[in-house]
Amino acid sequence: MLDAIISGYLYVWDILRPYMSHILSFIAGIFTLFVIWLGKRIYNTKLRNPVKMYFLISDQRCQLDYVEQDEKEHLVKEITLPSNSKQLVLIWYRPRVNYFEDMHYFGCEGDLATKPKIINYSNPFVIQDNLQRNYYIDWHQYYHLITNKNRIRDEVYVDGFEVQTFSSGEYEANVFVHTPTRLGKAKLKIVVADDPSEGVMCSSYEEEKRKLRHLFIKKHKKHKVRFITS
Repeated sequence: MLDAIISGYLYVWDILRPYMSHILSFIAGIFTLFVIWLGKRIYNTKLRNPVKMYFLISDQRCQLDYVEQDEKEHLVKEITLPSNSKQLVLIWYRPRVNYFEDMHYFGCEGDLATKPKIINYSNPFVIQDNLQRNYYIDWHQYYHLITNKNRIRDEVYVDGFEVQTFSSGEYEANVFVHTPTRLGKAKLKIVVADDPSEGVMCSSYEEEKRKLRHLFIKKHKKHKVRFITS
């Protein structure tokens, strides 16, 4: 019985042996296509949330009227702005993956009559720029910056916008990243108050870089940044 089974395997091997290189090449091709498909699927999934994003509270070299500043830069998910005022808002972001960006746009959800409106682009960290800004503001008061640029993983970018506030309230602030294959999104929060005085939790850039390394060793340090009336 065993001899018959062995003989059968040898017979099959004799038949397949001339074609073995073709069979192995076919299997390798299928595996390669699977790896490419899986890589594209993972990449497109990452493009749904392509950036780590915060509001930036800069050091004292750039004056912000609505917040107490010190010698350090602070990153926050939420800012508090005085009502019925025009304020400079800085957005800090770092791509999680490399991607080509057609445009990105920034705005708030809520009633058109009362929510904060982005009225201009103003980046205090650019001291000279010979490029004409290509932008538009849509019906929902989202400010679109047409960029057509490559964004590099772990590179830090900063945008500055002039924001006009109206009535007090809490507003979801969204930044959409438009790529050729996917629309990504990052969420922030703007609180508009008649008398802002509450502190918010802040994570600095250096602390964020150490966060993963010390995740299971040391609790992530945080401190408060206090927002004030201008």
